[in-house]
Amino acid sequence: MRFRSVLRLAILILSGLLILTFAWLSSRPMLPPPPLSPPAISPSESQHFRVLAIVVEGANRELINLATPYLVADLKAPEEITVALSTLATGISQRGEEEVEPFWRTAMRRGLKAAVLFWPEIYPDSELKADYTVAPASCYGSSSLHTVSFSQPPSIPASLPPSFSPPVEGIVEIREEGGLMASLHLWALDSSDDSKSNYAAVLLEGSQKPLHPGEWLALEVDHHLHSGSLFKLLELSPEAKRAVLYRTPLCYTYAFPPSLLQELNKKLGFFRPPPDPQSLAEGWIKPEDASFLEKEVTRWTTEAIALVWEQYKPDLLLAHFPQSSTLTAESLRPLAEGMREGEVMVLISLAPEGFLAVYGGEKQSLANPFSLSAEDVAPLLLSLLLR
Repeated sequence: MRFRSVLRLAILILSGLLILTFAWLSSRPMLPPPPLSPPAISPSESQHFRVLAIVVEGANRELINLATPYLVADLKAPEEITVALSTLATGISQRGEEEVEPFWRTAMRRGLKAAVLFWPEIYPDSELKADYTVAPASCYGSSSLHTVSFSQPPSIPASLPPSFSPPVEGIVEIREEGGLMASLHLWALDSSDDSKSNYAAVLLEGSQKPLHPGEWLALEVDHHLHSGSLFKLLELSPEAKRAVLYRTPLCYTYAFPPSLLQELNKKLGFFRPPPDPQSLAEGWIKPEDASFLEKEVTRWTTEAIALVWEQYKPDLLLAHFPQSSTLTAESLRPLAEGMREGEVMVLISLAPEGFLAVYGGEKQSLANPFSLSAEDVAPLLLSLLLR
C-alpha cells in the first residue's frame, strides 16, 4: 500500500511539472520564422530544354513540313508587324514588378545563356543585348554601276592566272559620301587559246577567282571594318575596251562578344547585303539577281545561326528573318533534324495565317493544331527553358 501511495504521489508531481512547463512555454512570445528565399536555379541543377526559336515574317504553312513537328499551333498575332515582334519578345519580370523585359533577359537572370540574332533594334551596344548578339544587316553607301576602261599596265603581277593575250588593267573606284573609299585593280584575262584577243574574264584585286560575265563575287573591301560588297560582271568586251560591274552597298557584321564577331568574320565573312529595290528599278539588276541576293542573305543567316547554336551552345537562341520568300524547308531542315535530346526548335510565322511549330523534344507528333496568341509565345518559350 505504501509503495502505491508513493508511486501515485510521484505521478501527480510529474504531471504538475509538465503542466507548469507547458504553461510557461505557451506564455512566451513566438519568434517569427526565418525568411524563405527562392532557391537559385542554374543550368546544372535544373532540367530544361535548349530552345532554338526562329521568327519569320510572312512564312507560309508549307514550311511546317520541313520535319515532323511535335506540336503545331495556329498563331494569332497583331497585324502591325512591329507590335507583333514586340509582343513576341516581351516577358513579364519574374520579380513581380510592373515593368516588362524581353524574355531572354528573364532567362539570363535565371542563370541561362541567351543568344539573339538579327532582332530589330537589338544591337551589341543595347542595354537589352543577350550574352551573344548579332545585329541585323549593317550596311552603308549605295549600290553602284562601275564602267571600267583598260590599258596596258607598267608591270604584270606574277600572281595573275595565265592569259593568252597580255593582261590589261583598269581601276574600280569605290566612292561613298563624295570621298574615295577604295581603289581596286581590275585585270582582264584571255582564257581562249584561239590566236586572237578574246578577253572573257576579269580578276578583281583581293580575289583569286576570275569572274566571267553573269557571275557574282563576294569581296571584302574594308579590311579594318571587314565590310564588303557583292560584285557582278555585267559586260566585258572581247577586245577588253571596257567592262561594266554592278556593286551592292557595303555591309559588315556587328556582333557581341568580340570573340563571336571574329569567328563570324573568319568563317562567314561580311553580312550579306539584301537586294536593293532601286537597283532593280534602274534596270541594273534583274529579278533573278534580286532572288540570288535574297538567297545569299538566307544562306549567311542560317549558317550564322548554326555556328552560334553549335559552337557557343546557348540555352536560348532567338533569330529573326525579315523576309521569307527564299526561306525554304531545305534551308531549315538541317537545323530541325539536328536537334539532339534535350533540344527543341520552335518555328514562328507572323502572317495572316500564322503558326507555331515545335520540332524535337519528343518522338510522337500532336496532329491536331490549337490556337495561341502572340502574348502566349514568350511564356511558352520560358516554360521550355525554366521547366
